[in-house]
Amino acid sequence: MKEDRLSLRITLPQEEFLSRPLDVVPGITAVTGINNVGKTRLLKRLFHIHAWWMQAGSMNAAHFFPLTVEFTKGPLRMSLTVTPDDAERWSFFQRTVHGQVEGECVGQRNTGNPDRFDVRRSDGDVRGYMGGAVSLKALTMELGKELDAVMSNFIYVPPQRTVAAETQIRRDLIPNPDGSNLACALVTYRNDKDSRFVEMQSIMRIMFPEIEDILTTISGLNTTRLMVQDRFLDRSVPLSDCGTGVAQTLHLLALIYFSPPGRLFLIDEPHVYLHASAERALAQVIRNHPEHHYVIATHSPVLIDALNPDQVWLVMRDKRGSSIQSLFPENVNERQMAFTLLGWNPSQFAWADHILFVEGDSDEKVWQVWFRLWGWDRPDIRCAVVPLTGSLTKPLQSVIDELSHWLSVEMQVVLDGDQREKVKGARVDFLPAPEIENILIRDVRSVRQVLLVANSAMSETRRHALAEEWTEEKIQEYFLKHGDPKGSKQLTDLMWQWGGTYQKTVHNRLIAEQMNPKTLDDIRELVERFVCS
Repeated sequence: MKEDRLSLRITLPQEEFLSRPLDVVPGITAVTGINNVGKTRLLKRLFHIHAWWMQAGSMNAAHFFPLTVEFTKGPLRMSLTVTPDDAERWSFFQRTVHGQVEGECVGQRNTGNPDRFDVRRSDGDVRGYMGGAVSLKALTMELGKELDAVMSNFIYVPPQRTVAAETQIRRDLIPNPDGSNLACALVTYRNDKDSRFVEMQSIMRIMFPEIEDILTTISGLNTTRLMVQDRFLDRSVPLSDCGTGVAQTLHLLALIYFSPPGRLFLIDEPHVYLHASAERALAQVIRNHPEHHYVIATHSPVLIDALNPDQVWLVMRDKRGSSIQSLFPENVNERQMAFTLLGWNPSQFAWADHILFVEGDSDEKVWQVWFRLWGWDRPDIRCAVVPLTGSLTKPLQSVIDELSHWLSVEMQVVLDGDQREKVKGARVDFLPAPEIENILIRDVRSVRQVLLVANSAMSETRRHALAEEWTEEKIQEYFLKHGDPKGSKQLTDLMWQWGGTYQKTVHNRLIAEQMNPKTLDDIRELVERFVCS
């Protein structure tokens, strides 16, 4: 992170969300997880912090909850700690520059009058307030307006909102979060011939090919109505008669384009009602507008990959409540470069609380088949299988060491047995064979079925003749007598005997699908404790 870049870290009450401090600003954060785990509740709680702040830090119990906020910009550091109003000390605020304390204030209950709170500043000034009239925001602003500039600019965008398509004409420059003045804002920017309106309109055309133009028409005395020109119908259509996705997307784009810089958008499920191509276009708009910050709750792997988020928060829920795990807590630029080199997408990690790394793409497909054979494709088992492949430019040991550093979720690496003397680590295990193909050829029936009986690359006559000669017993004998310890070489040579070609990326998965699960008991035991914990 650059020294002059703004950051905001918030620690939420542990009784609400089990989590570490959350880096809310800067950049793009994707929030994901299965249904009903607390993603929307998390966004709303962040917005409640904003609402509480905007009410001038009122001590009203309805808006008062434990909170820690840390603000950083260059040499400037500010921290704010708020505790419940029944505690002896209810708040602490400190501002430092280059590590030197420039100001602080502490509020605590007056021992002689429990309804009164005393605020002591570092300059020795002590001020007394009655409980309901304490203005923490006003006190902290005296020591630094920078924190207020961030805390005052949270915007919550719910997944389903009714956008007003018709309203009284007035000059509005900033769209409201609820969409009530969208028509006013758009007529203002359209009449001003603002280039941002033109750009936003072109994005809407990309996301919705039927839209030719965004129209702001006069519908009555001092009233304007939003319309779209439908190129397929060759007529204008009221926004209220368009699909829900059109109105909500237009409103979201207007918020991004026309809001003053420095907004923190809390966007809940923007992928709803959008086609995959529209999701990718929306993600590009968000990435092209880094003057804002974004926390986006979504289930969509398409949107997560298109966003290429700086952070991914995984929200989970069990008997203890909801918990938040930041998957990539370390250096963002380093992590993004590594993911690019390895050919990974953020969505491969976004939904999982366990990650099993295997050697290659074909291994990944085999393991996914095995998971299904073992009944591990249930929603309660959230283990992703991710290959250690791509443009791998670093030694495998270095990659594994860096993964252990980058990822805050549980991870295990399973490598071919021939790597045993080359790679080490507490999270590294090995197959009990030189490579995964040695496990596949345990089930000779499956090998014969895929490579011979059902092999459409051979003529039916040849398959029939070979099947008569190459029984399961003969294939088993061939494997036992083969001189090469690697299963891939044994399969390659077997197919050569039959006049065919073995393709691991095609055949391995097909063989795995035919396997008897009992031949895999030791492989299952190798990972079961990790996957099912």
